[in-house]
Amino acid sequence: MTLSTLLSSLLSLSPHYILPILLLTPLLYLALRAHAAHLSHIPGPFISKYSDAYRAFLGWRWSGSNRNYQRQWTKQYGDVVRIGPKTVLVNDPDSVPVVLGLKGRLDKVGNLVFLR
Repeated sequence: MTLSTLLSSLLSLSPHYILPILLLTPLLYLALRAHAAHLSHIPGPFISKYSDAYRAFLGWRWSGSNRNYQRQWTKQYGDVVRIGPKTVLVNDPDSVPVVLGLKGRLDKVGNLVFLR
């Protein structure tokens, strides 16, 4: 099926079908993205399962102030918090060898900041 055939078949649909498709496609994408990360067992804010936008908003909102939302999340959810669809905040110094271990297959970042 070529792109022009697909576009012509979509344009021939009734507007009653196009609106739900346009609304449900991003929601389906976010749900599949959250499920594909295999991090659903890690606690955290509900919206963080689906988007990094909430964390970006809080970073923008509280920049320049003394408020630390990540510290609040670790107090509320524990030492391991899901802060994005594919991002986990680990606030346990004993977990550093597990996360940064040579035998582990975990993605790593270039810097470490402890929230203690």
